[in-house]
Order: sequence, then structure tokens, then C-alpha cells
Amino acid sequence: MSVPADAWFPRDYAESRREFLAACKELGGEMESHAIDAVGPDGESLTIDLLTLGNRGANDCLVLSSGLHGLEAPLGAAIQLHWMRNALSQSVPPNLRIVLIHALNPYGFAHRRRCEAENIDLNRSFMRRGEEHRGAPPLYEKLDPLLNPESPPGGFDFFTLRAAAILARYGMTKVKQAIAGGQYEFPRGLFYGGKGASETQQLLTPHWKSWLGESRRVIHLDVHTGLGRWGELTLLSAPAMDTAWHRQVGETLGETGYDREKENSVAYQARGDFGLWCSQQAGDIDYAYFCAEFGTYPAVRVLKALRAENQAHHWSDPKAAAFQTAKRSALEAFSPASKSWRQSTVARGVDLCKSAIARLEK
Repeated sequence: MSVPADAWFPRDYAESRREFLAACKELGGEMESHAIDAVGPDGESLTIDLLTLGNRGANDCLVLSSGLHGLEAPLGAAIQLHWMRNALSQSVPPNLRIVLIHALNPYGFAHRRRCEAENIDLNRSFMRRGEEHRGAPPLYEKLDPLLNPESPPGGFDFFTLRAAAILARYGMTKVKQAIAGGQYEFPRGLFYGGKGASETQQLLTPHWKSWLGESRRVIHLDVHTGLGRWGELTLLSAPAMDTAWHRQVGETLGETGYDREKENSVAYQARGDFGLWCSQQAGDIDYAYFCAEFGTYPAVRVLKALRAENQAHHWSDPKAAAFQTAKRSALEAFSPASKSWRQSTVARGVDLCKSAIARLEK
């Protein structure tokens, strides 16, 4: 009897990790666990877990990662588990290596936060050589009181109306870039990239090249949610990754979700981009990274939920009703409870993995 796609979604980080590790043991391969300093809500240890399958000397490699933004982890984990329990139950082709990374941000997954323990947005913190963790867009500085109020969530602060006025004045493109592009001056603010290499980056750096084995061609799919139309898949990547291999892979994945015009319409340019860092760490090989972004709710609703969760984390009593409400709203914004959304996104995610493997086998 087939399992409904929405049933693959974990209730929390602990359940997700148990299921991932159980699937890893069934598949075999090489398993690794890297603990972070922070602990979970009940004091439990938190780890980034990884499975590599296939020949280390394979020419081609597919990387599937989840949970760089903790709140977004459930879908990525569900896609990984579904794929592991079904398609990957068969043997891996001899010239293919597969790397599965579960919960790049286990703290955020466990605590229902987008960022990690130091309030760092990991997709704004992976600076490449020569880049610095400093600065903030001038418009972000103006919007700081609106984005990051120093008070618990709740009450009537008319955020939606105030946000609409800001959009009317500056335009969606400028506001989106200023808010989400990354900032390094407001440590308790949204989209904060930190002041140096994050713990996650420090854990990944010594191992990244080794995990890829001797691969010369890599496709990396990093699952995210919260940007774009409801249930739609958009594949995003930094302009600096526009190589011949990247374009070839993008064309192959077009039927699954890649569209350069669509990408430009929903995206913004972020500093400290994880994909660019991965490509640099990989060295002189063909590395095609795509942020597999699945849409949920309209942008203002998602931002409002993020804002309230950030307020709750910094300014609320965890036992307060407003704290719990903010956490539930944030989780819903990035991992909707809708069965149809969950079924369609898991199915599209698994299809994306299959398309990537088909491209590598050409």
C-alpha cells in the first residue's frame, strides 16, 4: 500500500532525524553526524547528518541538502525520506555518487527558527574569500524599527498597512532587495549574516571537497520554501554561477521548475550565498547549484510571520501564549499543513531529483 506524500513530513526535528538515520542504515553507504554546540528544546544534542552512496571515484555526483533555514526543513526532509525509501532503494549506478545532507541548521529546525542559534541567517553568512561580514542597505536601516520592533508580538501595530505603504513608496523590487539581501549591523534583526564564519560553515569546510569524492560534474539541489506562488517550484541561483554546465543542467530541469525569467521575477541577490560558497569549495569542477524554492503564502504574510517569530524569540516569555502563536504561524508560513500542498511539493521534489540523475547519466 502506497504512503500518502504528506505522510513523509516530520512532526519535528527529532522525528525527522530518527527517520533519516533509519533510512540511512537500510541503504548502507557512509554515514556521518556532526554535532553543533547548541541543544534542542529538551536539552537534546543537535547534529548535521549526512549519507554518501555510490562509488567515491564516480565522475558524477548529486547533492540533496535540506534545512539550511530551519523553518524550511520539513519539506526538504520529506523529499529526502521519500526518495530514500523509494527510488534509492535500488542500487546506485556505478558512475554516480549521491550525497544527502539532513538539517544543515538543526538548531533552527528544532526550535522552529529560520536562523541558527546566534540569529544568523545561514544563507547570508557563507562569505567567499575576500568578502566581509559588514554593512546594511540604507533602506534596511530606515525599515529597522518596522522590521525588528523591540517588543513581544501581538497587539495592533498595523504591520500589513505599514508594509503596503512602504511598498507603494519604494516598489517591491527595491524593498525586497533591501530587506532580504542580507545585513550585518543589526544582530537581532531579520536576515542577519553575522560577523564571521558561522558554526555550520566551520563544520562543513573541512569536509565539503571530500564528500564529493572524485566527481567532475555535480548537481546540487538545496531545498527551500517560502518564496514564490503557492506550491510552485522555482530553481534559483546566483548570476555568478552562470557557467556552461549550469546552463545545460538548467535546460534539462526546465520542465521541472527552471525558468530564468521566472527566477528573475521572484528572486533578489543575497550576500553570503551558500551555493556560491559550495561551488568555490568544490574547486575546479563543473558545479551546478540550484536553490529549489517552493512557494507558500504571499510575501507580506511570510515576512509578517518571520517578524513575529523574531520578536517572540528575543522579547517574549517562551511560556506566553503569544510566543507559541508566533511559532505556529512561522511554521505554517514555511511548511503549510495543507495536504494538497504537501503532496504536490514532495512529488515535484522527487521528480526533480530523478531529472537531475537523468541529466548526470547522459
